[in-house]
Amino acid sequence: MKQLITFILVFGFNTLLAQQFYNYYPSALNQYVYSETDVLETGSACYKIETESNIAMNFHSNIRIVKARPNGSIIWIKRYDAGIDSSVVATSITKTLDNNIIVSGILDNDNSFPPIGVTVFKLDTAGAVLWSVVFPGFRWGYESKHTIQLPDSTYALDAVSIATFKPVVIKLHKNGTHVSAKSFQNTIYSGDPITSMQIKNNTVSIAFKHGEFITTDTACNILTDKKYNLDPSLPYFTHTVTASGDYVFLSDIVGGGVLTGRFRIFRTTSSGELIWAKNLSMWTSFSIHEPYTLFDVIQGVEVTEDTSMNLVAHLIDEGGHGLAVTFDGNGNYIANKLMKASAITLCDDGDFLFASNSQSSNSLGIFAKQAHYSINDCDSLADVIISNGTDSASVVVPTAISVSVPIALTNYPIHVFNGVSVPDPFCPTTTGISHLFTPNEYELKIFPNPASNILTVNILEDFANGELRITNIAGEVVHLSILESTAPMIDISGFPKGVYIIDVVKQNKKSRNKFIK
Repeated sequence: MKQLITFILVFGFNTLLAQQFYNYYPSALNQYVYSETDVLETGSACYKIETESNIAMNFHSNIRIVKARPNGSIIWIKRYDAGIDSSVVATSITKTLDNNIIVSGILDNDNSFPPIGVTVFKLDTAGAVLWSVVFPGFRWGYESKHTIQLPDSTYALDAVSIATFKPVVIKLHKNGTHVSAKSFQNTIYSGDPITSMQIKNNTVSIAFKHGEFITTDTACNILTDKKYNLDPSLPYFTHTVTASGDYVFLSDIVGGGVLTGRFRIFRTTSSGELIWAKNLSMWTSFSIHEPYTLFDVIQGVEVTEDTSMNLVAHLIDEGGHGLAVTFDGNGNYIANKLMKASAITLCDDGDFLFASNSQSSNSLGIFAKQAHYSINDCDSLADVIISNGTDSASVVVPTAISVSVPIALTNYPIHVFNGVSVPDPFCPTTTGISHLFTPNEYELKIFPNPASNILTVNILEDFANGELRITNIAGEVVHLSILESTAPMIDISGFPKGVYIIDVVKQNKKSRNKFIK
């Protein structure tokens, strides 16, 4: 009995922990909020970081951080300001080994360019500034959001030299007291920015935008150098390190921006041997595959290994929409989710924390915590076409070197002010699904949706004696029948829970819809 009671208490406690939300956090009316944002989850709290700019004060900018509980209720909101005539712009927020927070950004004069330098400050969990520094003569790389903490507790972050436009890794002491930097020379594309930086087993792996990939020791001495084939016109290239030590890369097949953007995901061993590669095309319409319905990928934001060892690729299209596509560790497609997200991170409970901003006055930026596999009124599915990738070959490029460069550290005061915002619940987390399918002349209606036992399908007489087919999200056919009426009732009580696609077909006519079990 004691074991049963313990199980019930633990189960109930874990259920309470698995909380979700999908909220707006409005900014002040006179603030212009930039689209750049980042998110962080620490198990007991969720953080969103963004930049606010006051149009009435010569675009004076400050950083705003929202800290919320896992259910979305606000713990605190704070604004971080660099003082009169000085602006601070957010780039990333990272958890430290001592359970505090590192914030990185850019310090500059109001409404001016180039910036003064890269700034880093450390916060405790109450939002108080423990220390803050700036590195004059450097700017953020604009491509990467990775600040990593090395085994000796120093911080490593990527930047770009304003004088040489070369990519740089800055190493900062854990107390913000001293700093060093190394610049990468002789890379294939001079000045190619860093897009991702990871560490595992004292090896730092670094990806560059045009497909170069190097590994270094913790002192940034180069160990290996490879180049992967990318479309050079509008490339993107990012990576992660799996628990097993393999590398997983996200890159383009064809660069986006002209309604052609398609992406690929591929996995290699730690020494670079290709394990598998997949090319994907994504369409927001299940029935019409034309350029304007293509999910036109222009950026691979990041790829993440989740708690089930699945791989989640996060992409952005030309309209700024987010897409998360999930594969198992062997490269088999599992699911996708169109989502309003420009930043995403994996939570300790397996959910995903994500955020996005509209670059506008009084931005109603989304801040949400949800299961990746859930579909709701604000998110939907895309149609997926997958082929085996054959163009992910690498060649060894033993030319890049890392060179120490001078860097100065200056203490710079950051002022903290309490902010006020009322969360505006934006989207229900449990009801319905939205339809991104392009309407066509053969409308297919289904109800109820979601359904648990019986699903009713309303079809036109054009489909009489046609075929009705239901497939799961993995593309497996779970039901096949001949239409003998215009309102067939289908028993789905034996279907596992999930998202399903229903097709009705007769000769050259086809209609499609989806439902949740």
